[in-house]
Amino acid sequence: MGKRADTIERIKQNARELFWSEGYRKVTMQEIADRSGITKGLLTHYFPQKKDIVSSINYQDFLSIYNYADTLTGGDAFLNYLIALYTVKKAFTTQPQLRHISEEAYTKRGGEEDEVSSHNHDEMYLEIVRQFNINMQMEDIYPKVIMSRGASMALAKYYYEDETRMSLEDYLKQAVLVTGTMFEIPYITRNQYYDKLLEIVNSGQLPEFDYLHSNF
Repeated sequence: MGKRADTIERIKQNARELFWSEGYRKVTMQEIADRSGITKGLLTHYFPQKKDIVSSINYQDFLSIYNYADTLTGGDAFLNYLIALYTVKKAFTTQPQLRHISEEAYTKRGGEEDEVSSHNHDEMYLEIVRQFNINMQMEDIYPKVIMSRGASMALAKYYYEDETRMSLEDYLKQAVLVTGTMFEIPYITRNQYYDKLLEIVNSGQLPEFDYLHSNF
């Protein structure tokens, strides 16, 4: 990696550690800059807002899992995507501290939720579209992404408010399968994919997600 890439990775790793130990809202941009050995001005050049660091970390983690899954699925982009989504959502469920980092990053003080950027996922989305021979452009996918995310967030809120309402596996299944609506994939096909996902997950070939140390 070049100097710029090294600096960005150092920022993200230091931010991970600070968010984990102190919580997102208590950490300041100055604190991240000091720990990374750079000026606050350089930090904001790379990441204008603190939540941009969270978005970059989350995308990096998702992409790492997606690429790791590719070695297990024979290059099936949709299955890779579902596995990454499942792994992240399970980690958010079993590690509340991890979930709180994103919740605090994307929820304003008044309780209103901030929009989460999804542009980084373009290549993943397009690969799924190509594999399913779907006649869809990125501008057609974005509204579906928003709808899918809204449904997923509503389901998460329902589950976390009272975890006795449904089992963890039922929650994860519904939360993961709703993504199929983005690509107009039939429900039966989505269920078949979910069965494949469980085969891989239960085979022990996927490590547990570790926020502090990249293990994919």
